[in-house]
Amino acid sequence: VFFRLATRRDPPSSFLARLFRSLSHLISFLFLFLFLFPFLLRTQTKFRYELPAPSNVRAARTISDLEAAVAGTFPPPPSSPPPSSSNTTSTRLTVLEFYVPACPACRSLAPKLRQLAADNPDVDFVTVNGEASAEMSAAVEALGVDRLPYFAVYRKDGGERVSAFACNLRRVAVLRAEIAAAKECVGECAAAAE
Repeated sequence: VFFRLATRRDPPSSFLARLFRSLSHLISFLFLFLFLFPFLLRTQTKFRYELPAPSNVRAARTISDLEAAVAGTFPPPPSSPPPSSSNTTSTRLTVLEFYVPACPACRSLAPKLRQLAADNPDVDFVTVNGEASAEMSAAVEALGVDRLPYFAVYRKDGGERVSAFACNLRRVAVLRAEIAAAKECVGECAAAAE
């Protein structure tokens, strides 16, 4: 466009007027595209990591919530069904997810965690914000969390840690496999106890 304008034999005043008009159109288009369009999208939809979670995903907001989740005594969500004889609370698992709100990997993993929670309604998922308070960050460090997002799988009978690992979006299959293996292990232990 600039080459075509520069090679025309127009008087200098009309060339500058056309150039200024083209630049003003370009600037107004960029303003609409870069600033206004994302704002309109943001007001209509939520980000994927802001969507509501299933009923078996809860947040540990205090140190006592974190300790109860590790010990397996975190109260069940109000909408959860009562445990049946084949699925008792002693054989259930608790998966702790340690995250911080500013972590991009944690935000990108949130939709996958919600899907995993929906696929495993018999597993309790507890999210722990590592930056909620100074006490919470000290407790997270005491649990050995060194990278985020970090997952720890606990049995609800006594709080025995089954596995713990760091996970990102590329390793979601590892998280699924760890939960499946822990469920099998808990099922075998429950069958051996009977």
